[in-house]
Amino acid sequence: MNSQSTTIASRISNRFSVLGFAALLAVTVAPASAQPRPANGGNNPPSVELPGAETGLVYFSDLTPFTLKLSWGSPDRYERFAISYSGEGQPGRVIQVNLPGASRTASKNINRLLPDTRYNFVVNGRTEKGWKKIGSLTVQTPEGGTTPTEDVCLSGSIDVRNITASQADVMMEANCEFDEYVVRAIPTDNPAAAKMARVKLADPTKKATFHLDGLSSKHSYRIRVNVMRNNREARIGEELVFITL
Repeated sequence: MNSQSTTIASRISNRFSVLGFAALLAVTVAPASAQPRPANGGNNPPSVELPGAETGLVYFSDLTPFTLKLSWGSPDRYERFAISYSGEGQPGRVIQVNLPGASRTASKNINRLLPDTRYNFVVNGRTEKGWKKIGSLTVQTPEGGTTPTEDVCLSGSIDVRNITASQADVMMEANCEFDEYVVRAIPTDNPAAAKMARVKLADPTKKATFHLDGLSSKHSYRIRVNVMRNNREARIGEELVFITL
């Protein structure tokens, strides 16, 4: 075989070697989008609820038949949040909340809801290590065109003060009078160990203060308050409390 023939044969051999190696890569290496990823990994918010315990608190305010304000807090700082929610018989939606810097708290107005519909909300936060579930919440929107009446306390607020290593004062205020209330202290790391106290009032009131004891040092709690009137019950607020003493 002459020199020119040898050169052509060498080029053909090298070409088939490269093509064979490329074909092998095409068969054995899947595209990155096709490779399985952990549920809490990647930049995109998760499309399903993440496993594990809730790490923070999610609550709502300013409820109308068509809108509400969703707020949340966590002991960890996040640079992005994702709200996943769906109503009965409706497709799910995901709203991303991007912040200028890492934060422990945030809020978002949710619009275009339907009256008299139960909605499930899940809030996830993203750090450098991936997505983490902050909390979840179920909300029933009121019937269309209605406003809070005197026998249904649809909204309110609470304020937890005077926190020590084992106790705190829970101050509550509703938009209408109530004659009974329930206070729950839910450990974020063990919700099954929640403490509950039910108080029956002698006279209806819009404000009350409850002295909560039995808390544990170095723990965090979700303090939840429901109020009752005429056998109707509504949650007026939640607050995330960290016992650092």
